[in-house]
This record gives sequence, structure tokens and C-alpha cells, in this order.
Amino acid sequence: MGKIYSTDKILVYVGNDENQVAEMMELFLRTIPAELEKLENEIICGNWKKASEISHRIKPSMEILQIENASGEFMELHTKLHQEIDLETIKPLYENIKLNSFKAIAQIKEDYHK
Repeated sequence: MGKIYSTDKILVYVGNDENQVAEMMELFLRTIPAELEKLENEIICGNWKKASEISHRIKPSMEILQIENASGEFMELHTKLHQEIDLETIKPLYENIKLNSFKAIAQIKEDYHK
């Protein structure tokens, strides 16, 4: 199975410095799983304003890693939370994002936690 995330944008940002990429990936691993769990809790509670705030913090990481079947969907989720529209679609959309994000997190751990 190929990688479901990409470091291409990060490499451009850090001038192809693999050490900085590794540092950014470690930071991602330390912060994003917990943020995704917080986001899920707010979605379950229907606290759309707080969920929107959390999604805003996660958004740059999701954009830069280009996670298959998660990054684009995350932007859609963020928009829906921010505008409080199509709220009935948020929970299933989040579940798909969570599944694919944690697959990417597992791959990142394999690639950068050596």
C-alpha cells in the first residue's frame, strides 16, 4: 500500500530539509490525534462553535499533508462547522475523516518514529 499522505508541500516550505520535515511530522503526531479526539467530542455534543474553533486549529496540518480521503473532506467539514450548515452530514463526514486520518497517522509513525 502506498502512502496516503504527502510531504511535498512541507518539503517546499522547508527547502527540502528532511530533518525539518521529521520535526514537523513529530509535532503533527504529538498534537493532531488529540485535537481530532477533541473535535469528535464537540461534534457528538453538537457544540458547533467549539468544533469550528478546533477544526480551525487542525486545518493547516490537514491541508499541508494532503491526506487521501481526509484533507479535502476536512475542508468541507470546516466550512460546514464554521457556517453551521448541513449539520446532519457532519457526523458521518467526520467519521470518514477520522478513519483516514488515523490511517495516515499510523503510516507517519512507521515512517518517522524509528
